[in-house]
Amino acid sequence: PSDGLRILLDTTVPVIYQSKDHLLKARRQFQKGVGNLLKQSLSVRDPLTETELINFFIAYQGFNDRDLQIQIARLYERACPSLLYMAPHCSAPARPEKTGRVKIGFISRFLFNHSVALSARGLMAELSTEKFEKYAFCVQPVMEDHVSVLVRQAVDCTILLPGDLALARERIAEERLDILVYLDIGMEPFTYFLAFARLAPVQCVFPGHPVTTGISAVDYFFSSAALEPVGAAGHYSERLVRFKHLPTYYYRPGIPASTKSFQEFGLDEERAIYLCPQTLFKFHPEFDDVMARILRADPKGEVVLVEGIEPHWTRLLKDRFERSIPDVAARVRFLPRMSGEDFLRLLAIADVVLDTIHFSGGTTSLMSLGMGTPVVALPGQFMRGRVTYACYKQMGMMDCVAKSLAQYVKIAVRLGTDRAFREATKQKILARNRVLYENHAVVREY
Repeated sequence: PSDGLRILLDTTVPVIYQSKDHLLKARRQFQKGVGNLLKQSLSVRDPLTETELINFFIAYQGFNDRDLQIQIARLYERACPSLLYMAPHCSAPARPEKTGRVKIGFISRFLFNHSVALSARGLMAELSTEKFEKYAFCVQPVMEDHVSVLVRQAVDCTILLPGDLALARERIAEERLDILVYLDIGMEPFTYFLAFARLAPVQCVFPGHPVTTGISAVDYFFSSAALEPVGAAGHYSERLVRFKHLPTYYYRPGIPASTKSFQEFGLDEERAIYLCPQTLFKFHPEFDDVMARILRADPKGEVVLVEGIEPHWTRLLKDRFERSIPDVAARVRFLPRMSGEDFLRLLAIADVVLDTIHFSGGTTSLMSLGMGTPVVALPGQFMRGRVTYACYKQMGMMDCVAKSLAQYVKIAVRLGTDRAFREATKQKILARNRVLYENHAVVREY
């Protein structure tokens, strides 16, 4: 009944895949659907209400998404030309030489206790107030908590945007920004569609969602040398900025004042706990075999996951494990979702944290390493699979970084079964992890 629904149906993929073949089939269907849509003359008045969703989940398939992201962006440009709004101060034939502070805006729906704000608020706070006039643009509905308060304190001005794209574009344009930084393009529809507009002469994306946008109005993508493999420029539609340091100014996570025992989490302290507390759509089907090999090598071990935001995701993943790794599926445990404080307590008592392949942990790894808990990592082909590796590289410590799946299993099992090795590794992490937190060197690079 509408072109928006037609786009939605052809660009929707599963959240949890039942197998590698299922994943590949879904990707082929997605590519075919986008190709067919590009051949049609489509019209969408308001993509927020007519398509509702965006292509968030393709980033978890493990491929180079640059060309696909560009195709999707071109599709929306053609279907909804109003997205290509240009702020009046950006279309002036010649801009006068800049005087005074540079006006820089940061925009996200997630400026509260969320991984995006936790990764970005330090940069917002530490950028020079003498050089920059800082704005935070919040997207409704606004969540209020202790982090949202800190975000407001980090900037000169906080602006609540209306929920209408046209009105939001005009509101941002009123500020005549020099630079606009999107913190997480692709995480949700509003800022994705807003990013098609030219609202500042320079527009950048911070890696809150670490995949290229495909959007021509986004000029720069912030990353680091350690995060990017050889040939990484070919993964981005934007100009890639490789800082020497990790691109986040992350505050050291506080160690909880009180602890919880294994028993209080429903775990057996006699078993090695291989914790993998990532969101469930990060579990690529290829990771099933990795977990199985660990459990087969350590008959007393348990792999512990945390239930999904949607209960259905947990059921789908459990069903997959029953088929893909039936001999050890009973030793893959799911804990109920928990508070942030309990999450830190769980990270602190885990024997080892397993980093998911293809799309690694970010905030979770920084929290784990802050506790001294070893995280086993295998760097992937793309930035989104190399965050934990980059943390270790900045620490100058490669003890827990594998070069192959076989070595990943070996490192994990040794950490799980060799108490002395695990304790020595933990002490080494604690001695070196200070370079991950409150790093003013990256602020100077910005």
